[in-house]
Amino acid sequence: MLSPWSDGTTAQPTAPAATKGAASQEPAPSNVPVLGPVGNRTELVPGPVAAFSTNFDPTGSRLAVWVGDTIDGDVGRLHLVVLDPKTGGIDPSVAPLPGVPALRRFSIDTGRLACVTPSGQDGQDSAVQILGWTGNEFGEMRALPAKQMYLVR
Repeated sequence: MLSPWSDGTTAQPTAPAATKGAASQEPAPSNVPVLGPVGNRTELVPGPVAAFSTNFDPTGSRLAVWVGDTIDGDVGRLHLVVLDPKTGGIDPSVAPLPGVPALRRFSIDTGRLACVTPSGQDGQDSAVQILGWTGNEFGEMRALPAKQMYLVR
């Protein structure tokens, strides 16, 4: 789940405290600073999640999400989510990587996301796959398949 985040500098309305007894009056809602998640949550990857790993690029505008089907497995799906800087939510107009088979470890940095595909994809050995971008323009390249591929950050 993704939720907008407050750094504690903006007051957020809070619900009135519960009161006991018929004669008591509920206090008016107050505005108090909140540090943490606020607002509506958005599901990043639908469906069951047994294991996951996430990381932002240095700009904080791209979020890589790896999701595994089993808690101890190394194979899952890698997603890249683009965030809207105005709302802090997902930018629905950009879906550069909706989920590709990938090993658990990945690397994200300015303008690129790299991962290793699991062997057996399209009858091939593993390969290093790189998604690069400038703004909202994306391109992809893949290394030749080979045995025992690793990604070193």
